[in-house]
Amino acid sequence: MLRTIYIKNFATIDYLEINFCEGLNVLSGETGAGKSIIIESINFLFGRTKGTDIIRTGEKEGFVSAAFDAAGGETGADFADIFEESGIKDISGEDIILKRTISETGKSKYFINNEQVNKNIPERIGENLVRIFGQNDRRFLIEPESQLAFLDNFAGNQDLSAAAKKLYADIKKIEAEKAEAAKKLDGISRIKTINSYIIDDVEKLGVKSKNDEDILKDELKRLENINGIKEFILSSIDSIDNEEYGILKHLNPLISNLSKLSELDSNFKQKEELKNAETIKILLDDILLSLEKHSFFEFDEDRLNEIRLKIDGIISIENKYGVSNLEELLKIYGEAKKELGGITELERRIYEIDT
Repeated sequence: MLRTIYIKNFATIDYLEINFCEGLNVLSGETGAGKSIIIESINFLFGRTKGTDIIRTGEKEGFVSAAFDAAGGETGADFADIFEESGIKDISGEDIILKRTISETGKSKYFINNEQVNKNIPERIGENLVRIFGQNDRRFLIEPESQLAFLDNFAGNQDLSAAAKKLYADIKKIEAEKAEAAKKLDGISRIKTINSYIIDDVEKLGVKSKNDEDILKDELKRLENINGIKEFILSSIDSIDNEEYGILKHLNPLISNLSKLSELDSNFKQKEELKNAETIKILLDDILLSLEKHSFFEFDEDRLNEIRLKIDGIISIENKYGVSNLEELLKIYGEAKKELGGITELERRIYEIDT
């Protein structure tokens, strides 16, 4: 409740103090007596009036101050969050004293209980402290929201009303989230279909690494040239180990001769290069062993056909999605799975909201 208002250097008023009592208060006077100025001063207090022309002629500064009854702590509690944001101490049980000053330069200052605050604080609390209606302004009284507010206030339903408002706000928030999720799903249905195709096509290929295609091509090349490979292996084995003209057949007498030279002449024993003959024999034995191991693999026509089909499938899918190699294909496969996972999460969230 508005208890007292102080007005100084405002419009035509030099100084005025008005004390109000509980219940109905009536201000009466002739036209031009200043009734409207008092009402306008309240608008000024809450930041609804601007301009320097409201300062009384000849004065450099004016102000309006008002005290509102906060007995019982109800009004203070209503604005607790706003006051806390502004660093104003707890005023539960105290009067709320608002003040606004204005200088001849047009600069205004706002105060609540002698603490300076931003302009938006009085504006935010003003609607709940004072409501002003003109003689022909009946709209507020016929609005359903206003009538319900009067009934809730009379019945003491403030807590219940606040709980209902919160519940309603939560429902609207969930409905908005659902609508946004559904809108996204509508916009990405085609993307979902394409991603599903990509994932299905790549997983049917059975590839896991960007190197799989090169490995398959190497195996294909080996199987397609199996006869030539075996021919070169056998020819190489023969060149090393043939009993008549093999390298080892002629290398062994050479090693024996060099060994005897070393025994007969110490100069030969000290020459490192003469020892290379034994090293060559060891290397040739290793080469021969490796060639013999690879000479026993058999041609597998079924495996050859399987690899051909798999490589053709990879190339076909690469062409289908406009990529040049398996690495790029696996990249779009990973992106498709990620996007599809996000879509699935949206669908899951919509289902949760519905249930």
